[in-house]
Amino acid sequence: MATISHRSTYDAQLAERRCAMSVLAIKVGVTVGLCTIWVASCAYRVSVHSAASSTSPVTAAAAHSPPPRATAVADSEARPTAAATARPRQPSGGGSEAACYAQLHDAGVGFEEVPATKAPGVAWPIDLTTPIDGVRIQGGGKKNAPTNYLDCRLARALLEWAPALRDSGVVGLVHMSAYRRDAVVAGSTQQSGHASGQAIDVGRFQMRDGTELSVLDDWTNRDRGADPCREWRTDNDAARVMRKLVCDAVERDVFQMALTPHYNDAHKNHVHLELRSDADSGWVN
Repeated sequence: MATISHRSTYDAQLAERRCAMSVLAIKVGVTVGLCTIWVASCAYRVSVHSAASSTSPVTAAAAHSPPPRATAVADSEARPTAAATARPRQPSGGGSEAACYAQLHDAGVGFEEVPATKAPGVAWPIDLTTPIDGVRIQGGGKKNAPTNYLDCRLARALLEWAPALRDSGVVGLVHMSAYRRDAVVAGSTQQSGHASGQAIDVGRFQMRDGTELSVLDDWTNRDRGADPCREWRTDNDAARVMRKLVCDAVERDVFQMALTPHYNDAHKNHVHLELRSDADSGWVN
């Protein structure tokens, strides 16, 4: 019995040791497995880092940059050309009535305010009593005729134009009319700029040397629908001066509309210059 008892005890102890060794083996296996995974992860990171280090900065940046828009070309093709795009502008028609009067006063321009009852349709009617910055503004009719009335904003535009006029030797503008009550665009019911005193029909440019440039006589090339601002080889000096003054004034946004002898027969003897506060860009025809 004693032998049997000892053997059983031995077997039990052996089984216990084997069980403990199995548990240890499992623990070691798990640990080794985790280490293997960790080592593999480290190796992968080192590999990625090495690959990135061997890539040029431009390539690396491109790899992490968002892809270019697929519509880039389409956007460019759809974008209006510079000629068709409305350029940013500050219309001469902006500001307040008081500010307009103050600007004329500060520039030494003499004028009289005209009662609204004498110039219906004109927001800020005035009558000039002195030249504008050295340039005389003369109506072709009587001195106190209503056609000489103009909106203060038109006078301000003429003030802005005056330096270019003087630089070209112009000391006076002779116009057919500025204000014309209830004037409409020919062949339509659309109100003309003359009805609001914001347009002027210039027929002659008086020069410092005493001569005059006449739109009727000196605007030599007048093909209908042609570009008034292109270079005309057969233009005489007088035509070049008038053409440049008119086109530059619209280009600089002094006026937003200019109708020349190229437009129609009604403008064969004058250039119509108009303020258009609603215009996106200038127009010469």
